[in-house]
Amino acid sequence: MRKPLVIGHRGSPLRAPENTVPSYLKAIEEGADFIEVDVRTTRDGELVIMHDSTVDRTTNGRGRVADMSLSEVKSLDAGSWFSEEYSGTRVPTLSEVLELARGKVGVVIELKVPGIETKVLEAVKRAGMIDDVIVLSSHWYSIKLFRQLEPRIPGLADMPQPTIDKIREVLNYSANIISFHKKDLSSELVKYAHRKGLLVNSWPINTREELEKCLKTDIDFITTDNPLLIRKILKEL
Repeated sequence: MRKPLVIGHRGSPLRAPENTVPSYLKAIEEGADFIEVDVRTTRDGELVIMHDSTVDRTTNGRGRVADMSLSEVKSLDAGSWFSEEYSGTRVPTLSEVLELARGKVGVVIELKVPGIETKVLEAVKRAGMIDDVIVLSSHWYSIKLFRQLEPRIPGLADMPQPTIDKIREVLNYSANIISFHKKDLSSELVKYAHRKGLLVNSWPINTREELEKCLKTDIDFITTDNPLLIRKILKEL
């Protein structure tokens, strides 16, 4: 395993609209090891990719994802806000992204809301990607539930304001990997996590300076908005 592994945060969001097929294709071209996708459910129970609870910021529509049907979400333009080049880009479903990724890149699936664990696992199984995904959540119980359903899929726990005590606590939720914001990253916490058998991710790592700090801590994953730059620097180093 090359280290650190590079996760494209919502794809390659500096070069294409976040959480869309063009963004994921860019991340794959730029050498990301994984793409990170944010999963929510529509009113009719379909799994779609959207970071925010509403469609307001990244589409030409308005309203909560949970209040909209799949066809309503699919009717939205998810690219024009970024640039005219991406006009008409649609919000993808999880199944569409998994189909795109299969055989090309791993997928970090962020469970944005509790209660979708079984549906997400079913989509992963249909895509034949059990060995190619990681499940991420700030809802630690969702990780525990997901890994009870399928222990082969690693769990990545988002950890705001990490401490030694929180690292001990997350072990109770079956996590394999923990994620620190770059401002909270320290060699002490990474070493402690490693001693406890946990891998460590940090985000968002977007500059040479931030990457070099990560490398000094012996980190395992980095999540970036700029896979092209980070992969280029890693190659140089």
